[in-house]
Amino acid sequence: MPKVWWILIGTYDLTNHCSAEATLMGVVAVVEEMLWQRPNDIIVINCILPRPRNKMGSLRGKLWIKTDWINQRLECFAKGYSNVEYYDASDLFLNKDHSKAIKNHYADDWIHPSAFRTQKWGEAIVEKVEGLIHDKRA
Repeated sequence: MPKVWWILIGTYDLTNHCSAEATLMGVVAVVEEMLWQRPNDIIVINCILPRPRNKMGSLRGKLWIKTDWINQRLECFAKGYSNVEYYDASDLFLNKDHSKAIKNHYADDWIHPSAFRTQKWGEAIVEKVEGLIHDKRA
């Protein structure tokens, strides 16, 4: 049975003055190393989660532009490999048109998901992993 590796990295790079390009290259380097070390396993790249700019949930600003730019390229990168998947969890945290974060989906720091949203995100991850393992067996 293949192992599934779930990658969730990059968000702190963006807030620690790394460029979008450097952050993207860092994520890709980790995935490529895992592909080399674990060629028969499945690697899932979780999107860099949206981080609201303020307590109103606004996503306008440089951080969201960088995050969105990186996520688009990670999704494209994953399509180039049969055993790499991209997982976009944005729908779990944003309103329908992705213009604003939903307040009760975040902890008070507006960085981390709320306990309830973490549970929902975890359930979505389990569903994705079970699907990947099932597909790999078929």
